[in-house]
Amino acid sequence: MIYTSESILVQGKYKNVQLKDIPQTYLVELYRSCNCWNDEELKLYIRNVIPSVLFSTKSSEPSIDVILNFPCEKVCWVTEKAAKDEIKRIDKVKQKKRKPTRAYECDKCGGWHLTSQEKK
Repeated sequence: MIYTSESILVQGKYKNVQLKDIPQTYLVELYRSCNCWNDEELKLYIRNVIPSVLFSTKSSEPSIDVILNFPCEKVCWVTEKAAKDEIKRIDKVKQKKRKPTRAYECDKCGGWHLTSQEKK
């Protein structure tokens, strides 16, 4: 099967949902967990629609789990762990500006953002 953005996912959390409507975070987790149900075409689709920065391995750079094209227009991380790792990385940098202190899951995009605001 050749996948397009209108294709319907047939298994998993987003069963019966068009691929274009599934959060990129879920697609990345699906790809990385090797849980594409042995569907090489689905893996190829995910690889082609997700920004290539997610698949690099340069450890000296900021977190590779960042996604820049979510509907909320904020910098976004795929997982909570990746966001928290980024907070640790930023904490080591000397700067006068406020630094993020926590990560939170976005209701709009399903990704993880950083903030320096205290939790309400």
